[in-house]
Amino acid sequence: MINEESIQIVRDTWADLIGHGPEIGRQFYNRLFQKYPEYKKLFKGDEKEQHRKLAFAITLVITKLNKLDQITEEVRSLAARHVKYGVKPEYFEPFIKLLVETIASVRAERWKPEYTKAWHEVMKAVGDAIAKNIAAQQTKTK
Repeated sequence: MINEESIQIVRDTWADLIGHGPEIGRQFYNRLFQKYPEYKKLFKGDEKEQHRKLAFAITLVITKLNKLDQITEEVRSLAARHVKYGVKPEYFEPFIKLLVETIASVRAERWKPEYTKAWHEVMKAVGDAIAKNIAAQQTKTK
């Protein structure tokens, strides 16, 4: 379970950041590909569309934080798409770390250490659920 205080922090900070969603996506993918150039091959579509998709996914997760058990099907579907893209469960840890760093950088002047902790807790829970489903789907296909 995710700590209620972390959920509230993530909701509050995302409410302040949501208008910057595509910019967060742009900065995030720039950083991701700079630090992990091998990940670039996983993304074949339009870059701007990918930026929007990331912001949409973050928003979807945040709106369901108290009901993560109710988005099991969305998590399975997301995992299935990521398996097709070649994503491996171990990719999530660096992805989450970099995503939280990027989100923090957009509001650096107002960002607090507890925000980083809350975002990491929330994104790790979601990432772990997706990674677990990816691993299960990869096991089925072997």
